[in-house]
Amino acid sequence: MDFRTIRYEKLGAVLRITANRPEVLNAQSRVMILELDEAFRAASEDDETRVIIVARPASWSRRSTRWAMSRVRSFSKIPAHIAPESWPP
Repeated sequence: MDFRTIRYEKLGAVLRITANRPEVLNAQSRVMILELDEAFRAASEDDETRVIIVARPASWSRRSTRWAMSRVRSFSKIPAHIAPESWPP
């Protein structure tokens, strides 16, 4: 499949989807969301696909991954009536 903002790699029963917008640090866009939706739909229709891996680009360093993860809201801030009892681990 041809996509502009993601890489779609089929490895036997495994599908690996990787963001492919290095010029903007792989920020999501409307096009990327639509392509992800199309990729997941195609995978669900493929009887051979058993596993889907959404991976970070190999070009990302640990430092940039830590930076990106620091921008994600903590699950501990989710109200108790919404968060699962087992969280945080």
